[in-house]
Amino acid sequence: MAFADQALLAEDTTYRNKVRQAVIYAAMDIQGEAQGATSDEVFGKRQSLASRVIQSGGGEHVEAFAWLVSVFNGGIIQANSIDSDFQFAVNSLFNDVAGIRSTD
Repeated sequence: MAFADQALLAEDTTYRNKVRQAVIYAAMDIQGEAQGATSDEVFGKRQSLASRVIQSGGGEHVEAFAWLVSVFNGGIIQANSIDSDFQFAVNSLFNDVAGIRSTD
């Protein structure tokens, strides 16, 4: 998908609503995670973002996720993509939005 098409998609209401729902589902799942072998820093950043998403109903984070999902994996997600595709993309990008680096 061309950059111009990705930009149009990132502003599409149907697309953004699907992204927002996927972000909320991801946050709910992450809030229920046990720390296990995850480092304190990674666990803390994931929990912090998940908590902020839940408190805002996903609204304050939809902008970042909408643009990232629009370019995810070469821009394969479309407004009419199935819910599981949106969920996979959001789940794959959650650590990036949480600010987790490879050194964490």
